[in-house]
Amino acid sequence: MDLSFNYLYIIEGCVLIIFSFSILYTSIKKKKPKIKQIEYSKCPKYKTAYDYQKLDKGVCPTCHIQTIKMEEYFKQFPKELKKKES
Repeated sequence: MDLSFNYLYIIEGCVLIIFSFSILYTSIKKKKPKIKQIEYSKCPKYKTAYDYQKLDKGVCPTCHIQTIKMEEYFKQFPKELKKKES
C-alpha cells in the first residue's frame, strides 16, 4: 500500500485558484479614483468666467481680486441668472 499522497497538487491548485480569485475580487471592488471635475469661477467685477484650476489661487488675472464659484456667484447676483435664462 502506497502511503504517499500523489494528488496533493490538486489541493495546492485549488488553493491557488481561490487565492487568485480573491485578489481579483478585491482589486475590482476597490473604488476607482474620482475624476476631478472642472470647476468654474467668475470674477465679480468683470463678470468673466474662468477655469478655477488655471487660475493662480483663484485670483482673476485681469483685476487681481478673488473669484467666486459659479453656484455662489448666481446666489449673490440672481439678476444675471434671470438674464441668462431669458
